[in-house]
Amino acid sequence: MVANMFAIAAWRDPEDYADLLLLSDRHGLHRLALVQHHLSSRIEGDRRLLLGSRFCHGLAPTHYGDLAEDLATTCARVGMRFMLAGAHEVEPGPDIETPEEFLRHYLDDGLPEWRAQIARYAEDPWSPYARRLNELAEQAGLPGLDITIGRFMAEMREHTESRDREMVAREIRRLVTESGLSQRDFATRLGTSPSRMSSYCTGQVTPSAALLLRIRRLARAVTQPRPD
Repeated sequence: MVANMFAIAAWRDPEDYADLLLLSDRHGLHRLALVQHHLSSRIEGDRRLLLGSRFCHGLAPTHYGDLAEDLATTCARVGMRFMLAGAHEVEPGPDIETPEEFLRHYLDDGLPEWRAQIARYAEDPWSPYARRLNELAEQAGLPGLDITIGRFMAEMREHTESRDREMVAREIRRLVTESGLSQRDFATRLGTSPSRMSSYCTGQVTPSAALLLRIRRLARAVTQPRPD
């Protein structure tokens, strides 16, 4: 994996991207990105050797535009997963306000600074700042990078929505457990089918706000003793 990182960072031959595709198929995108993250973190003790940054440059769309579609898609996905790895461990970075400042960050900064920017808009991937980064990339004259940022934004939005769905499912499971009812009995009292109730508990389906209120009211009604 580290040899492949060095190859893409230094030479960017088509064979190197093909090897990246093989590595992702063999180990999975998530595991590959984590290993690459830890490898580059250990190697980059010297700020003059920004392996991770050069690797990301090599995965930018401007460098693999002529590759086959499956290779290009894999490069984009590996690049995103690699950048996201460890992003939750850094403090959100300051605002980037001008195209010149954006260009300086892109050319001169390393992964910690880049991940700080990811953490900055990961807090709210629907924020105006996230859209502003996209505009600055285009104004900075970095063709294709605005597409990459757009993909990051989509990835972060999908991650946030998935996390929110899991939080709702966890809340429903807690309410069912605290009610003392079986999931089937809870579904009957709620007026829905056991299979539908199961989909709410697993997060496969997210109930509407109105139905979530009904679930909370039912759990409260079951657990609270009736007045004499």
